[in-house]
Amino acid sequence: MRALQREPADRYANAADMKAEIDTVDQVRVTGLADRLQEPTSWEPRLFQRPWVLAMALLTPCSSPILVLSFLLLRRHLERRKRSLTLLFMIGMVNRSRPR
Repeated sequence: MRALQREPADRYANAADMKAEIDTVDQVRVTGLADRLQEPTSWEPRLFQRPWVLAMALLTPCSSPILVLSFLLLRRHLERRKRSLTLLFMIGMVNRSRPR
């Protein structure tokens, strides 16, 4: 049972230690570990015990459309600004070409 311990410090350090104990079976100390083992339980999700997991699960679907909308609005703004700057530049060039 020592080879199956959960903590690495409680297991055999190497195969030689395990073989030495197997070779001297009459000196092996019985600890009663087999009587104290607990049957494994099935995993159960505990979303409500971890509120941040629940919050992220609910907020993630909401944040994606907001990010896409923000990107589209920024793109639209930059296109309009580019058009207006182009127009201002062209007006400036026209004003410069006119004789005073």
